[in-house]
Order: sequence, then structure tokens, then C-alpha cells
Amino acid sequence: MLKIDEKSKCFCNIKKFDENKLITKKEKKPINKVSDKKKTRIKEKWSELQHFIKVYIKKMHKNKNICQICQIEVKKDEVTPSSFPHILPKGKYPEYRYFENNIGLVCWIDHHNKFDEAINNLKQDIWLVKLEHIIKDWNEIDIENYIDY
Repeated sequence: MLKIDEKSKCFCNIKKFDENKLITKKEKKPINKVSDKKKTRIKEKWSELQHFIKVYIKKMHKNKNICQICQIEVKKDEVTPSSFPHILPKGKYPEYRYFENNIGLVCWIDHHNKFDEAINNLKQDIWLVKLEHIIKDWNEIDIENYIDY
């Protein structure tokens, strides 16, 4: 019989060696409990999905239940929170989070990303147009009256 001690080169020595107990199987870790913060986040996500389904039903009655990227009909049982991209970001504009005109409809997550990309390009173009108008009007502004010396 082979004797295992602290100096031997075996798997048991890699873990803390205990003379009374040899480690034959990996010890199982206890399952982490779901924190209260995560529970509220899950609950909010569920209620948000319920709200989005109401928005979907309104769009369905207006015959607007088609993906805004590929023009395919989106079915009610296929919608997830990622099916509803926002024009104005939810985090930055929480007051428009559930505003129907701020919510689009897409069939899957890749189209959500394409929608966001298109909206960002549109916002940039609008910003550039506004900037062009400001620059064009710049000559008419008497800037010297506004400079503090």
C-alpha cells in the first residue's frame, strides 16, 4: 500500500493536506442565493416586458407589428425586451421609457443593434445639420458684445 504524506507529489498535496481526510472528489460549493437587488431587477424586467407586450398589441392594432429593419411580421409569442429598441435611450431619458412613439419593433437582437446604429447615425446627421445652421448664422452674431475681457 502506498503511503501519502505532505512531501508526496499527488493531487491531495496540492489541496491542503489533511491526514484524517483524503480528498477523493471535489468539494461542492453551495449555490449562491439571489440578492434582493437582483430580485428587484428581475421583477422590473418582467414588468417591463408586460408593458412592451401592451405596446406590441397597440402596434398590432395599427398594423405596425413588422420589424423596422427587415419588414417581416413579428409575432406576439416571439417578442422579448430586446425586440423593443428605443430612439431616446432609456437610461438618459427615463421619462420616455414607456412612450409609445419612442419605442420601435424588431424581430431579433441583431436588428436591435442595427436599429440603434441607424438612430445614432441619424442623430449625428441632425446634430451636424443644426451645427451647420449655427455656423451659417455665426457671421450675423456680433460676438464682440458677448466676450468678457
